[in-house]
Amino acid sequence: MQFLAATCPKCSGALQIPAELSVVKCMYCGVDVVTKEASSGPSVANLLEVAEAAFVSGNYREAFDRYGEALALDPTNAKAWLNKGFSAGWQSKVDGDRVPEMMTLVAKAVTAAPETEKKALRVEGARGINAVCVALNNLVQKRLAEYVALDNTWGEHLATCRVLFAGYEAAHALDPENKVVMENIVLLATDCLGGVEYRDIYHSKSILRHMVSGQRAEELRAIVGRYTVKIRKLDPVYSAPVPAKPDESSGARTFGMLALGALILFCIIFVAVKCNS
Repeated sequence: MQFLAATCPKCSGALQIPAELSVVKCMYCGVDVVTKEASSGPSVANLLEVAEAAFVSGNYREAFDRYGEALALDPTNAKAWLNKGFSAGWQSKVDGDRVPEMMTLVAKAVTAAPETEKKALRVEGARGINAVCVALNNLVQKRLAEYVALDNTWGEHLATCRVLFAGYEAAHALDPENKVVMENIVLLATDCLGGVEYRDIYHSKSILRHMVSGQRAEELRAIVGRYTVKIRKLDPVYSAPVPAKPDESSGARTFGMLALGALILFCIIFVAVKCNS
């Protein structure tokens, strides 16, 4: 009996089909497979169906690969470009390594879309990029809280925030009327300006604070001002959040604790000397 190598158009499973049969059932997904279709490989529609299922289930690596295969057959499919971009974004590590790739792919989706569909696709693109950046920001803030006392954490945090700013601003460029995106830009800038207070558990045990200063602080204040103006055009009563200020009492508390410790140590030494004499 002669067998033909084929691929299931539904699940992309590798098949060996008897040459004399015109229809077989896929051993992987159970779908009826027409021999001619299987031998010619999966169609764009089949690949998009598999990609969509993977995307919805959160299997973004699989979705990314299947959208890529579909685009190899039909590079004009704007929706595939868009969701491939989102699939890349959702695979980002805590440093936001896939955010620039997501931005590029979403831009390709807009280029590929028919003129009548561009506006809706831009709106969808902005929402998708914003969702990825919000999720990534949550991870970034959690990492900062856990590892703030380590030497490189604050610098790494600010570097990732730059990636997030780029993502949010790409979303804003796609949909300038999206108020949520602009609010997230202001919030991120405000958080950076506020810095972070922490206890130095590795050295002096004192209360310390990481802050942004100099030119970067000026840039962040300019971002807050610029986007506050834009938001107020949509919402006249909007008020930007105020950066957290250092707790002035924390320094006093630290000094007081050190002074108290010194006093106790002096008393112990004094008593020991008196007892020995």
